[in-house]
Amino acid sequence: SIVCSFLGTGPIINDVKAEDASHALAPNTIKENKAFDLHSLYCFHADSNCPNDHPNNMIVVGLATTWQQTLLIRLSTSLTTLPTTTTQCLHVVGVTLTTTTLAGMVGSMTNFVHPQQDFHLPSNILRPLSVFVFPALVEELVWRGALLPPIISGDPQTQQQPQSLYNVAFVVLLAHVLIHPLLGATVWPRGKVIFQDPRFLALAFLVLGGSTVSYFVSGGSVWAATL
Repeated sequence: SIVCSFLGTGPIINDVKAEDASHALAPNTIKENKAFDLHSLYCFHADSNCPNDHPNNMIVVGLATTWQQTLLIRLSTSLTTLPTTTTQCLHVVGVTLTTTTLAGMVGSMTNFVHPQQDFHLPSNILRPLSVFVFPALVEELVWRGALLPPIISGDPQTQQQPQSLYNVAFVVLLAHVLIHPLLGATVWPRGKVIFQDPRFLALAFLVLGGSTVSYFVSGGSVWAATL
C-alpha cells in the first residue's frame, strides 16, 4: 500500500492498494490540483478504498518537500478558511462572547483592570483596526496558522484522531502564554511588569484558549481565532 497524507501532518490513509495507485497515477488521470499550486502537489481521484467524503474525493500524492512550502500552505489555508455553516458561525460567536465576558469578569475581580478608569473610546476607527491586525492577526497567523496543521473539516481520519491535534494545540497554547514573560525580560522591556503578572498570564491563557477553540470550531480559520 501507499501512504497518502496532507502535508505529512494531516489525515493519513494507509489502505490504498498498489494496483489502484498505479491506475490512478496513469498520465491521463493525473492532474494538478489548483488548491495546492504553492507546493506542486498532485492529486488523483480516489478509488473505493478511500473515504468518499475526503475533500474533493481526492488523495494528495507527493508530499511537500521543504518546511517553507509547508509553512506557506498552512498560512494560506488558515487565511482562506472561513466558517461556512450556521453552526460554525454560532460556535465562533459563542466562544468569543464567553471568553470576552469571562476575561472582563476575571480582570475586574482581580483588580487587573478597572472598567471605569481603564475604558476609553478609541479616537478613530483606525486604532481598533490596527490592534486587530497587530498583534491579534499576526500572532494568530504564527501560533495557530503556522504551528497547527490544517484542519480538514468532515474528514473521518481527523475525527478518529482528535486527541493528537488537541495535544499539539494545547502545547502551542502554553508556549504562546509563557513566551510573554520571556519577551518582557528581553526584547520588550516596556511590558516586563505586565507580562510577568500572574493575573495577565491567567487572562492570556483564557483569551488565547478561546482563540484556539474558535480555530477548531471554525474548521481552521485564523480570522475566527483573531476575533
